[in-house]
Amino acid sequence: VSLVRTGSALNHALNAAASASGENLPNEGAARAFDGSSTTKWLVPSTSGWLAGNLGVSRIITSYAITSANDVPSRDPRDWQLQG
Repeated sequence: VSLVRTGSALNHALNAAASASGENLPNEGAARAFDGSSTTKWLVPSTSGWLAGNLGVSRIITSYAITSANDVPSRDPRDWQLQG
């Protein structure tokens, strides 16, 4: 999962402080979900997990985008909750 800038939208999550229920370190840690690149990813080696990004201040979110990796489609998220 990666959050990236799309069009003219500003990515408030870019480089957000990240935490997760699990990571696949060193190359697929939680911080990779907020690095602004669609070529990196966060991976939790489990069938479920959570990922959190701290934006630092309160913001009104009007839209969001999720990009999944192209390596193992069966690991793509099917269900998720966006919480604030």
